[in-house]
Amino acid sequence: FGADGGYSFISALAESNKLAVKSLAELEQKLRTRGLRPVILTGHTGWTDDLYFAFAHRDKLCSPFKKKVHDPSAPYDAYDESDDTDENAKRGFLPPVQKI
Repeated sequence: FGADGGYSFISALAESNKLAVKSLAELEQKLRTRGLRPVILTGHTGWTDDLYFAFAHRDKLCSPFKKKVHDPSAPYDAYDESDDTDENAKRGFLPPVQKI
């Protein structure tokens, strides 16, 4: 997910960028046709249960070489992980990705 919604797979890692875009469009179609509303999790940027947000840019590749969309709600901590403790990890759930 970007600050402005979901994108297709990272272009540098996809075996086939065209197939990644096609596959994501088919997944969205199947979810909507079947009336499913899953919680979508990513390994890096959080989770959402908003299908419109998740598939906002399904036809665009996530390129690690392009300027990223600025997210003003994202904290800048310069990799300060002092609060990354076992206790904090077990304290509760992360909030969903929020639209800006």
